[in-house]
Amino acid sequence: NNTFADSTATFPINLDWTQDLKVMDLDNDGDLDILEGIESGGNNLYFNDGTGKFTEESFRLPIFVPNMETRKMTLEDVNGDSFPDIFVSNVGWTQGPNPQDRIYLNQGNATWQDATNNALPIDSKTTLEGIFYDVDRDGDPDLLRAGQSGILPYLYETLLNDGQGNFQTTTLPVFPNSSAITCLGILKADFNRDGWDDIFFGGHQTMDRLYFYDSTYVPVSVKSGELSTIKWGPNPVKNQLHLMIPEGLSGELAVKILDMNGKTIYAETWGKAVQVEITTQNWPKGIYWVQIQFYDQLWQAKVVKIMN
Repeated sequence: NNTFADSTATFPINLDWTQDLKVMDLDNDGDLDILEGIESGGNNLYFNDGTGKFTEESFRLPIFVPNMETRKMTLEDVNGDSFPDIFVSNVGWTQGPNPQDRIYLNQGNATWQDATNNALPIDSKTTLEGIFYDVDRDGDPDLLRAGQSGILPYLYETLLNDGQGNFQTTTLPVFPNSSAITCLGILKADFNRDGWDDIFFGGHQTMDRLYFYDSTYVPVSVKSGELSTIKWGPNPVKNQLHLMIPEGLSGELAVKILDMNGKTIYAETWGKAVQVEITTQNWPKGIYWVQIQFYDQLWQAKVVKIMN
């Protein structure tokens, strides 16, 4: 008869100020569990016994002092081990809580460990929402987060994943900052049915923003043409990056390597097919872009520099 019965008695007593809820099978037993982001304290985890009766098992999450003030929580496998990890969007609206966003990595046994020190940049900003989207189309989920006007230097912030669940901020253009808004929520969906997910930002006391994905941008490599057979490696790289350009090209190739801030750290023009070794030994640890321009073809790849 389309009515609901009050079954609250099957749920633990909870007087926390709930800010966000996510549902997923978090202990891999076939039923749906609940992850709860709260305004003050750690965060809560409730496991389902399969009948809709829940047990609080928040001890499986990291515990922090001082406490956090969480706005949103996002579930995603960020390191490719097939287990859901957790991104925690934190704010700093009250005194005491630490506004640092956090990443918890799933240990494969329904427990999570804090990986923030290695996985995220240090920040003291206000993050109102974070979602995952493969921005650079390299097969791993990157992080899009949005904040409050006057608090975040970039209202829309993009952090690229190195494939291991470690994220680094890029200021390379992803969204037009001129139209950025204070954002309370982000959605990704293919709104214009072109096969690519778009991004919708829900504004606070301002106009919402909708961004269609620009499918003409191919950031990892060209799919056809002379540059499609470029060979390169290793990735990750320590001391030297090898690039082998296919033979038979007629014309100059402009080669650039950029850091995550868009600063060019290497630039050369090659007049013919070559095999090049680029010394990377003194590069700081992080993510870099390799770009090769040949007439109207642009080949790009993301390379991760690790410690020697």
